[in-house]
Amino acid sequence: MIDFWGTDHSFYDIGPMAWGDGVVDDADMEVLMSYYDQAWDYSDESIIDVTPPHSPQPGDGWRTDVEKGLPLSWTSGDTVTVHDLYLGTDRAAVENANISDTSGVYRGEQTGNSYMPAEGLQAGQTYYWRLDEVRPSDAAKRGEVWSFTVVYYIVDNFESYDDGWDTFTTIWHTWIDGWFTGITGAQVGYPFPPFADTITVHSGCQAMPFFYDNDGTILEGDAEYERSGVPYYSETQRTWEDPQDWTKNGVEVLSLWFYGDSGNSIEPFYAALEDGAGNRKEIQHPHPAAVTIDHWEQWTIRLADFTGVDPTKIKIMSIGVGDPAASQPGGSGLVRIDDIELHRSSGQ
Repeated sequence: MIDFWGTDHSFYDIGPMAWGDGVVDDADMEVLMSYYDQAWDYSDESIIDVTPPHSPQPGDGWRTDVEKGLPLSWTSGDTVTVHDLYLGTDRAAVENANISDTSGVYRGEQTGNSYMPAEGLQAGQTYYWRLDEVRPSDAAKRGEVWSFTVVYYIVDNFESYDDGWDTFTTIWHTWIDGWFTGITGAQVGYPFPPFADTITVHSGCQAMPFFYDNDGTILEGDAEYERSGVPYYSETQRTWEDPQDWTKNGVEVLSLWFYGDSGNSIEPFYAALEDGAGNRKEIQHPHPAAVTIDHWEQWTIRLADFTGVDPTKIKIMSIGVGDPAASQPGGSGLVRIDDIELHRSSGQ
C-alpha cells in the first residue's frame, strides 16, 4: 500500500468501503488497520498476488507516438506469470470481454511480459487494454483497464525524468536552465524532490515546472548561488546530439500544453527552434498574457512559421518567458509545460 501511496491503484484503493475513492491514502490505511490483530485463514484459496500485474508501458493515461508506443509491456505479479490480454479502442468492449470474444479484443494467453499487435498503432486513437491473471486452479482474476493515446510524434512528455542527480536523469539535465548556465532567469524543476511536477499534469505522471525571474538577479538570498547582472528574460533549452527530422509521418504542427497562474507577472511567452546550422526562429504566443492562463491550454504552431529553420535538422528547442532584447527588469512566475508533440494538423 505504501509503495502505491497517492496513486489510483485499484487493488489498494479499499476505502472508504466498498469501492474506494480513487486514490490510495489514509482512508485505505484505516480500512486495513480495522482488521488489525484479527485471525485470518490463509488457505490456498485465499492467497492472491500482493502485487498484481503493474507498471504498464505505455503508462496508464499516457500519450505516446506510433514509434515509441510498441511493444506493450508490463511487470507480472508475485506469483502469476500467465495472462489473458485484451486490447481495443472501445473501453466497454475491453472491460467486458472474456476469452470467448470473437471481435478481436481478446489477444490470447500471454506467457511473457510484452505484446506486439500485428496491426500496429494508429495516430489520433486512444487504446484500452487489460491483463487477467490466469490461475491453474481458479478462475482468471480480472485486471484493471489501462489506456493510452497515440499521436504522430512525441518530442517530450516529461515521463522519463527522475530525481537522479548523480545519474544525470533529472529534468534539468535535459532542459538546461539559468541555474546551470547563469545566462537567463529560468529555473526548471522544483528545488527538492520530486523535481518534476507530479500534481499539475496534462497527461501521464509528470510535467515540467518552469520558473521565470526577469529582474536581473536569480536565486536571491542564496549566498552560494545568487547571481546578478542576468539578462531580463528566462529561457530553457533542450539540445539533441543528432539533429531531429521533424517532417516524418507528414507532421506539420508543433504543439505543447502549458498551465500558468493568474498571479504571474505578465511577460511574453515564446518557443524557438534552431537547426544544425545555427538558424534560429522565435515565435511568441499570440495571447500577451498567456502565462496567466490558469488551466491546461494547448498551443499549436505551424512548423512552416519557423522560417529559415530546416525542419529536417532540428538541433535545439527553447521555451522562454520575457523578451530576450529587454533592457528593463521584468517580473516572475511559474508555468508548467507538458506533452510537446508533432501533429499533421492542429486538430490531430
